[in-house]
Amino acid sequence: MIRIKRVFAPPDGSDGVRILVDRLRPRGVTREAARIDEWRKDLAPTTVLRKWCEHDPSKWRTFQSRYRHELEAAGKMEELWLLGERAGRENITFVYAARDEARNNAAVIKKLVETLCVHSAAARPSQPGRFLLRRRSADRNDGEAGRDRRRNPGESAECRRSGRRGSRRAFRRSGGKEYLKIGSRERGLIDAAVRGIALFRNPPGPFP
Repeated sequence: MIRIKRVFAPPDGSDGVRILVDRLRPRGVTREAARIDEWRKDLAPTTVLRKWCEHDPSKWRTFQSRYRHELEAAGKMEELWLLGERAGRENITFVYAARDEARNNAAVIKKLVETLCVHSAAARPSQPGRFLLRRRSADRNDGEAGRDRRRNPGESAECRRSGRRGSRRAFRRSGGKEYLKIGSRERGLIDAAVRGIALFRNPPGPFP
């Protein structure tokens, strides 16, 4: 189970492992009094992002998007997923110092961990592609270009409309194995079609 709690609130026996997710040490309370078991500075927002937000409620939505992008760019998604796996075995409480109990970085981390656990229930940590999150809010108003980037970053809208895929060169190099999963019957039909095209392009010489 995952919880979030202010560092100034008295520790509870049900808190389990208390993890501080702020970059700065909270003022007015010692680590022993707050019973901080772990201090994860690497999961805290950068100083630039923290100073830009300044706990302004009007910037909360953009802050969440930028914070998620920072964590993804730093390669922290797998670590967050592992925290979710750990929370299945013991209670974990993310501790923060912000006054706003609804809008803080611990709330963003908690939501991220829960989302990763739901969408990666069958995934393994050795598959880093499973833990990438899309910047939905950043591309929300980009129109067709934004949708094309989310579907396939290597494919343009023109290629999509004309039926040509931007990654067809990689498709040919892989022999179709990277993108297609076909049975023996379909493979036989494809091989026959390829042989027919080869004969059409390079017809045999005249019969004797």
